[in-house]
Amino acid sequence: MQAVGLTSLEPAPPLVRNVLYAAVGLMIGLRITHSSLHRLRGVLAPALLVPAVMIVSGILLGSLLAALAPDDSRLKLDLQTAALSITPGGFQEMTIAAQQMGALIPVVVVAHMVRIMTVLYTYPKIVHALVRRAGEQRAETENGASEDQPEEAAREEQAGVGQWLAMATGAAAGGAFGAWSGFPAGAVVFAMLGAASVKAVIGADSARLPNYGRLGI
Repeated sequence: MQAVGLTSLEPAPPLVRNVLYAAVGLMIGLRITHSSLHRLRGVLAPALLVPAVMIVSGILLGSLLAALAPDDSRLKLDLQTAALSITPGGFQEMTIAAQQMGALIPVVVVAHMVRIMTVLYTYPKIVHALVRRAGEQRAETENGASEDQPEEAAREEQAGVGQWLAMATGAAAGGAFGAWSGFPAGAVVFAMLGAASVKAVIGADSARLPNYGRLGI
């Protein structure tokens, strides 16, 4: 509605934005479990290499995109907007980064929407055609893991109010520190770390936000 001129809204106050960022960080942090951390041990080197390659590629391709859209063109992309539009990343996180870095949010949002929809509709088919055997092995592993889901669901019900308050407090403290530090997307990153740390300390490994909670955030 704002885009077509039906209404005009001022940007949300920093306090409101940081609360929302901390909520996103809580949602992400609750996805971190002991098993996911154990799996990272074998992929630590690739996990560090892939972001480095993505960052370098994003800067290079962003510089190229910014050069193709100088100030005298209709698009007029600055370097930060171009880099954030090109760099692969989570839709929520890239939008938050664009807001905090003063980039053109509509351009970043549209670019990532096109990327996400393209990947969702084409990438699975390409991967399935190239690695069908690996897909069959993965399906067997998923079938074995699905047998543990009822037990995990039972454990999820054991997360008490005190544990949820502790994890929310960890996310709030991390988000406050991230906002105070001025770190890019710090409210999200440190809220995620705070929630994950508290979750590990109190032993609430199976705690998950329900679907309506994730949808609400």
